[in-house]
Amino acid sequence: MSLAKKLFHGSVAQTLMTLVNIGVGFFMLPFMIGQLGESLYGVWILVGGFTASLYLFDFGFATAVTRFMARFISKGDDASANRVINSALVIYTGLSLLVLTVTLGIVWISPIWVEDPSNVEMVQLLIFLAGLSLAIAFPFKAFAGIATAYVRYDLMAWTRIAIKIIATACTIAALLSGYKLVAVALVQFGGSLLSDLATLFIARYLFKPLKLKYSFIDKSTIRSLAGYSGWAFLIDFTNLLKGKADIFMIAAFIGTGPLTVYYVAARLAEYSFQFLSKATGMSTPVFAAYEARGDHEGLRSKAILFVRINLLLGAYAAYTLLLLGEPLIRIWMGGEFQFQQAYYILSIMMIGRIVGFTFLPLNNVLLAISKPRIMAYLTMIEAAISLPLVYLSLAVLELGIIGAAAALALPGLFTRTIVLPLIIQKQIELSILRLYSNILKPLLLLFLATVLAQNVVLNFIIIDSLLTLIASGIAISIIYWALLLLSLSREEWGYIRKMLPDTITRRIPKMRGSP
Repeated sequence: MSLAKKLFHGSVAQTLMTLVNIGVGFFMLPFMIGQLGESLYGVWILVGGFTASLYLFDFGFATAVTRFMARFISKGDDASANRVINSALVIYTGLSLLVLTVTLGIVWISPIWVEDPSNVEMVQLLIFLAGLSLAIAFPFKAFAGIATAYVRYDLMAWTRIAIKIIATACTIAALLSGYKLVAVALVQFGGSLLSDLATLFIARYLFKPLKLKYSFIDKSTIRSLAGYSGWAFLIDFTNLLKGKADIFMIAAFIGTGPLTVYYVAARLAEYSFQFLSKATGMSTPVFAAYEARGDHEGLRSKAILFVRINLLLGAYAAYTLLLLGEPLIRIWMGGEFQFQQAYYILSIMMIGRIVGFTFLPLNNVLLAISKPRIMAYLTMIEAAISLPLVYLSLAVLELGIIGAAAALALPGLFTRTIVLPLIIQKQIELSILRLYSNILKPLLLLFLATVLAQNVVLNFIIIDSLLTLIASGIAISIIYWALLLLSLSREEWGYIRKMLPDTITRRIPKMRGSP
């Protein structure tokens, strides 16, 4: 299977996985509240919060393992790949013990968060099961990088979809049979264990020379992984800080009422790019392979290709929500909700998101060429600027939640459009003029599509129902794709043609001059 087809299959599978996860979430939330009641479901949320915090103990090693595995597998260096796997297994075993120790600590202090004393033992058991599940999963992370290195995201995605459906069915059956949270936790524990075993099976299937031997444990490899992962962890932690600090600040300075309006906009922006990140966030192993072969021009051209693809998809998400966001929030949340204010916040967030998403492949270039330190510094600078700006807008200037959204977005607009391209220019000699000349045409067509959609479609439709909202969305989508697909070059049309399955491409005439 060609690389293009692997990317296409992985994109489809990961997008479907995201759809399944969101669909299950939409269904299970009201179902579980109805079966458990608000009090017990609140306990489940509390346990979920503890579990989420434990994922930080990965310390960025997953990124490091993926990067090194992609490098060695693309070079056919089986011995080095086995050293990475065995060394990572040692690291993750140690982290697993750390997770278990911290879990026991949380279990011990958890009664201070439980309002009903009769729920204390149940909460402690739930936290222990969640922590134990994660502790067992950590050593299997040493094998997860193999599927990524082979660009077989589809295998991982289809496996997780199947396990998700099975676990959801078992959860529903347990709740309908009268069982409560402990049964749900046991189902989740079993699903996690199945996922771990599937990871190992896929690793053995793809990487035939896989060997688990003491002789492959290498101190220098452990040091290399630790050095790389430290910066990756710093990036993840800083992004987490940027993503959550605004919510805590808003609640602290202006209360939880405005926070609800802000959170509605934030969730819409997050959902809009959740699909896109799964569908296109697979460029790091591709870049690593080009870097390993010393094909610098190939690396530069693929960086431009992924930036253009991200712009095409990210612009569509922003274009749709900027044009239809206000009626969408009004219909979804009701006319009494402060939908106009939420729409203003959404507009600001979408501008920031499209910029970050468009230039995300440049972040992955830095990871692929072993320069995570630079990306860590950049995210730290963004956080160091944006968080004081959020504080200033809320506590001093009293600009409210709209000011907070703008303060959070502004630093990224500058660093991602100017600073990051200049860094890439220095690191891989990709001229910033070459980069921007390749995205100028899509940007002009985006502006034209927006003008046409507003004046040809939206000025003549009153969007007061879900039906008219869907009809408007279809109409403006036709305008967008009819124009924006004109920005694709012959090479990109050929690349897309190679990504599609053979049953489809046989029916598509090959463009003259395309690969």
